[in-house]
Amino acid sequence: WPAPSVTACIVLTFGAINGLYFARLMPPVPLALKSAGIYHHVVRTPTGYQAKYVPPPSYRFWKDWDDPFYLSPGDAVFCYTAIFAPQKIRVPVFHIWSRKTNQGWTKTDRIRFEISGGRRAGYRGYTVKRGCVPGKWRVEIQTEEGHILGKVEFRIVPSTEDRPPLKTKWFR
Repeated sequence: WPAPSVTACIVLTFGAINGLYFARLMPPVPLALKSAGIYHHVVRTPTGYQAKYVPPPSYRFWKDWDDPFYLSPGDAVFCYTAIFAPQKIRVPVFHIWSRKTNQGWTKTDRIRFEISGGRRAGYRGYTVKRGCVPGKWRVEIQTEEGHILGKVEFRIVPSTEDRPPLKTKWFR
């Protein structure tokens, strides 16, 4: 038998993993959010995905997606995500759209899509939300069991005539 300290380490690791799983802090399969963002438009092309967004202010240099999102009448809001999944796995993932109200976060949509594993850069996909109103919003990326892989929080503000032009970003 291994030394008592090795046995204790193995038991503690096993217990910690099970505890995290049952506390819904760890998904059942190793899914990982590679990237996520909010855009004015996303389209799939033969070479990848093309997203359009308003570049954020220079003091938010780390963001390369719409925050704030400048909303014009009739605009739709797109949430793009890339999720790593092991090869030969196919699982549903959900985008949970919520809006901040005086009572807290209010869920407005739960949109499902399937992911298939194996891509080094992650499975890519997006959802679209129409009929948004100005305010604070978030999109949680969740598994079918409710495990949260990540979230994107952003503000929607009314568009002005001097809104900066849209910039294009490619995901290949």
